[in-house]
Amino acid sequence: MSEAETIAPAASATAASTASGRQAPPATITIFGAGGDLTKRLVMPALYNLVRAGRLPDGFTVIGVDISDQTSESWCDSLTAMLHAFVRAGNGAIDEQAWSWLTRRMKYIRGDFGEPETFSRLARIIEERERHDHVSNVLFYLAVADRFFGPIIDPTRPCRARPTIGPCLPAGDRRKAVRA
Repeated sequence: MSEAETIAPAASATAASTASGRQAPPATITIFGAGGDLTKRLVMPALYNLVRAGRLPDGFTVIGVDISDQTSESWCDSLTAMLHAFVRAGNGAIDEQAWSWLTRRMKYIRGDFGEPETFSRLARIIEERERHDHVSNVLFYLAVADRFFGPIIDPTRPCRARPTIGPCLPAGDRRKAVRA
């Protein structure tokens, strides 16, 4: 695939615009593997299309977690460049207002999936969001190689080492999505 290709761009835009018509509830999506190809070619274009279709609420946030040494700003810049290439390849133009809406809600944290501190920092961010915005719905999206699934979702680790995944979480809806 070239840098500008993604999986079924027309299909994802159509699906977003013809969804049930209701907006998703406020939520936080945490993307493990935020700097990777799957995030750039599939996850972010899908979220962008949901924004364009009016399906994401003001209480929506994206937290990207990856080993790459980036800031939130540089992560957003990298995704912006990819989205521009993706949209140009389809002979379209980016909806700057929709993309800006989404990037204002994006935060990046650098972390190693094998290090407890990564999950402690993530837990602090999610807990702060819960306290400040009263949003407790969290989706964990694993856009990583399957060798990282275990370290990320291992329920046998103590709560202190893995406070954001599994039974250690406070009340609220928690879901895990693994890429296929």
